[in-house]
Amino acid sequence: MNYEIHQLPGEAQVREVSYPDNNRRYFKQGDNVLLLQYLNDPQQQVYDTIKVIDAQNALGVMHLGDFPHGLEFATFVLARNNYPFEKMSVEDHQLLFADARTSVPSAALLEGQWNGNLTFVEHPNSTLINQLNPVVLQLNFATQGTQFQAAYKFGLIATGAQVELTPAYARVSDLTVFQSEIRMIDHDTLIGKWTVKDLLASFADSLRNFTEPGANQLTFYFILTRVRL
Repeated sequence: MNYEIHQLPGEAQVREVSYPDNNRRYFKQGDNVLLLQYLNDPQQQVYDTIKVIDAQNALGVMHLGDFPHGLEFATFVLARNNYPFEKMSVEDHQLLFADARTSVPSAALLEGQWNGNLTFVEHPNSTLINQLNPVVLQLNFATQGTQFQAAYKFGLIATGAQVELTPAYARVSDLTVFQSEIRMIDHDTLIGKWTVKDLLASFADSLRNFTEPGANQLTFYFILTRVRL
């Protein structure tokens, strides 16, 4: 319950209580609520009362003072962050990539067009930024005779508009590169990573959520979904 304010960490304690009176707009006497109190300064003067509405939602009120007589400071709604597959965390990605049930795709299985989302959130349960994660990568795999080719374009891809970061499709022809960095989850889903090596230590430290452990290298994690034409 630190609201991602790492400079002022709060040591919180949560317990269930029965609301003692009918003096509030959002709670009545006898309601079961969660009482969140902080044990350390400067948050010690703050407490929250949270009423669970259903399995996915809760209503809360932040107060200044002592429970249950504090001054109402703010109200808020909590909604469970059931993030979809494409918005997975870096930890999710690493676990799936290493899973023995994934496979290295052949050129024939890669054939076709794919859309990609980047995976960049370390802990999705503590942030909503993973919801702002549009398709930013387009890939087209094809074989011409015995030659394998992959054409890719990187940029924000949205309905009716596209901001291009690569002016045209760039092409590569080494299948082994993709086989080492991509795993197939099912016929329509690929999981992959692309690594930039030999980063300066200071640069790698500032991007530690994206780096492989123990290495000064930047790793981009992505999910590819087959485009059905």
